[in-house]
Amino acid sequence: MSNWIGRKVNGLALLDARLDAHVGSIAKRERALVTNPAKRVVFTVAQTVARTVAATRAHLGASLAQLLTMLALGAFGAFGALSSLSAQASSPRDASKSAATAMTATAAQAATADASTQTAFTLHGEWRQGRLIFGHTNPQARVVFNGRTLTLTPHGDFVLGLDRDAPADAELRVTPPGAAEIVQHYAVAAQQWDVQRIDGLPPAQVNPPPETAARIAREQTLLAAAHASDTPLDDFLQKPQWPARGRVSGIFGSQRILNGTPKAAHYGVDVAVPIGTPVHAALGGVVSLAEPDLYFTGGTLVIDHGHGVSSIMVHLSKLLVKVGDSVKQGEVVAASGMTGRATGPHLHFGVYWFDQHIDPQTLLPPMPSSAAVTTKTIGRR
Repeated sequence: MSNWIGRKVNGLALLDARLDAHVGSIAKRERALVTNPAKRVVFTVAQTVARTVAATRAHLGASLAQLLTMLALGAFGAFGALSSLSAQASSPRDASKSAATAMTATAAQAATADASTQTAFTLHGEWRQGRLIFGHTNPQARVVFNGRTLTLTPHGDFVLGLDRDAPADAELRVTPPGAAEIVQHYAVAAQQWDVQRIDGLPPAQVNPPPETAARIAREQTLLAAAHASDTPLDDFLQKPQWPARGRVSGIFGSQRILNGTPKAAHYGVDVAVPIGTPVHAALGGVVSLAEPDLYFTGGTLVIDHGHGVSSIMVHLSKLLVKVGDSVKQGEVVAASGMTGRATGPHLHFGVYWFDQHIDPQTLLPPMPSSAAVTTKTIGRR
């Protein structure tokens, strides 16, 4: 015990000596600080702690005095660091120049990293639910979006889609030829969708009859296969055109909750047109599905535009093309109708990226306010 006390006393004596040296230089440092307000704050704290310890240590136990002495030395250490910084910048202007130089160097490093990413690939589009994002990179690069390896055009173009209900984070991995993989995360903005609740409906209006379940399942499989196509077509790079012109009567993303049961969201845009109105291909491509009578959608046409992008037109009264046909943008491919479970004559138009639902109106030009509904119609089948 006596040895331990001796070590503590010796240690305290050493600290006291160091503290005395610091306190002894207070007057000299105060004169140097008169013109340096920035350093005065730190020095004042150190000075107060030192003087307090010096005045009271005689009445304190060894351990507590040692602790306070160490705090005082630490305060002076902070002051010393600030003094060292001041020595490198003898004036406020020099200090500002030094700080600016450090900030410029940091910004340059960040800019270099960002430039490296931008030269590896470029993106165009809004990171928001229901959107398509278009990209470009070296044709030999490897691009992976949310775990899916993307196909690139011979020129290095690619496309990716954000579903109506896409999660808040999206991951893109790009590996340029002969270079390290670049991993980027993007925040996906949530979209506010219109939700309508209707209660008190007869059960038959809420759910289809049980005997139709097998048919519906088969048809959903057909539709999924059509949207799963990943062909090298590059028609997806075209600017889409409205397949028909008229009043927009339904928008993408809206949803109904019938008798408390959430139904499927509306995955397209509706255009109110008379039965038999010519329907045009919004983009060029190849017909991947042509069905005259599906349970929900009636006359249904899907056109593949390449790289996972496809468009769908439903409730058609007449189909003018068949599976495998190549179509050009603007070509008349069908006639509008009210087949399937439509409640009135209109064209439903949707866009997909594989199984991701995309808002068509984010790709289409504004519908002309004076868009006249054509009086020319195509005879019903």
